[in-house]
Amino acid sequence: MAGLLLGPAYGAAVGVLSPLLSALLTGMPPLTRLPFMVLELLVYGLVSGLCAKKLFIRLAASAANSARGSAITPAFLPPKQRAGSRMP
Repeated sequence: MAGLLLGPAYGAAVGVLSPLLSALLTGMPPLTRLPFMVLELLVYGLVSGLCAKKLFIRLAASAANSARGSAITPAFLPPKQRAGSRMP
């Protein structure tokens, strides 16, 4: 998300800092997995920022697609799980 909103450099920085801060504050992820998560999130932030910049992905279009998807999703849920549904 940071890569899409802030660009590739800040996306990569957030990807590196977020698991490090989490490990310091909560102890999760375990230190054995921390380097892998740092690398993975760095790549996610960098690539999402580059794609947003290169392919002109607009936040508004993304938000519209998300809103459309969340409006359609309840139609595919069984009646018991729909909000406001009255099943005996």
